[in-house]
Amino acid sequence: MPIYGFLVYSMGSCSPPPSPYALASQGRRLDIVARILLAAFNKWPVRPRILAIYLDNNDRKCLVLFDERCGSWIFEKEAATFLIRVLRSTSPPCRVVEGLEWKEAVEEAIAVIGAEKVVVLSEKGDPLRPSANDRVLYVLGSDVDPPPVKRAWEASIGPYSYLASHVVAYINYAYSRLAGYRKEQ
Repeated sequence: MPIYGFLVYSMGSCSPPPSPYALASQGRRLDIVARILLAAFNKWPVRPRILAIYLDNNDRKCLVLFDERCGSWIFEKEAATFLIRVLRSTSPPCRVVEGLEWKEAVEEAIAVIGAEKVVVLSEKGDPLRPSANDRVLYVLGSDVDPPPVKRAWEASIGPYSYLASHVVAYINYAYSRLAGYRKEQ
């Protein structure tokens, strides 16, 4: 069984907006983060061990850690409401770690899942080939590319730029297929 997770870089704010409808206000783009959260944990047979979101608002940086115990959602508004609760620190077992720089956030995410390899997802990378024995952390940007990651392999799910939520869903699907899941089931 693969062990994998995602680290997503976003220019969003660590301060929670007043409602799910304000996720995209003031350049936050936390609406993208909510869609990634939905794609990561939405009833897949095989799910990531962790979804780490690094929010870089220049003056305030934080790492938001979600794991498979946090739940799953069907609708974007449910995921958005949950994200706001986590940013307000009211939804354990998820947690927010404040003040980490990008390099420290990468190391924290690697440590949480015990990743043996780090893969930065980019349309310029080599074709992605998931394996049933993977212990990998996938790094991607929400609406902007992440800063460089040392000792990372660059991979791609295709030659085009895809929505981050679609990339997460595709990788979950690929691992679910490796585990024997078929769409007809």
